[in-house]
Amino acid sequence: MASHGLHGRPICDLLCAVAWLPSLLTSHGLSATTSNLIFGVFQIIGVPFSYWAPRFLTGYKQLRIGLTLILLGYLIGLTPFLFNSGTVVLTIATMILGATTAAIFSLAMSFITILANTPDEAGQIGGTAQSGGYLIASISPYC
Repeated sequence: MASHGLHGRPICDLLCAVAWLPSLLTSHGLSATTSNLIFGVFQIIGVPFSYWAPRFLTGYKQLRIGLTLILLGYLIGLTPFLFNSGTVVLTIATMILGATTAAIFSLAMSFITILANTPDEAGQIGGTAQSGGYLIASISPYC
């Protein structure tokens, strides 16, 4: 069940961002075009972080520091949405959220292979974790 929660949380974050981020940006006074462009930046900036996170956060100490930084990134990235922030601040916040969301999702996916001893076991763990994770994401109160 721990793998469900580990996989469910990043999926919730990603689904919430994909579903609500453009609307949140528009509710802060940005045009639909600007909101969608910033959302595109959210998606693009995540690519290198989804690649780097599992490769650099390999040891326990590195992982602990990395997860702390990801948590701080979430807090810093979400805070401007609580206030009447300008376009530049919201763009930077969205970039931080894109990096943290991609990093944690990529880490969750890599944990599946770390937990498995064989390729077959990786498939079983992955299938179970993903199905449980998507179930958690689908009933999440904030998505």
